[in-house]
Amino acid sequence: MNSPGIFGHESTLHLYHRVLEFADPMYRGELSFGPAEGQGYAVIRPVKKH
Repeated sequence: MNSPGIFGHESTLHLYHRVLEFADPMYRGELSFGPAEGQGYAVIRPVKKH
């Protein structure tokens, strides 16, 4: 779970189209593993045109 280190950047952001069941507990520190320093996660949704 160290994509900043793998890609050689200070930070990375993972974008997903749906909520991943493990992501929120992982980022809250409730699991035995967690994200690396500088690693982020976001859920994206399409924008509806009016």
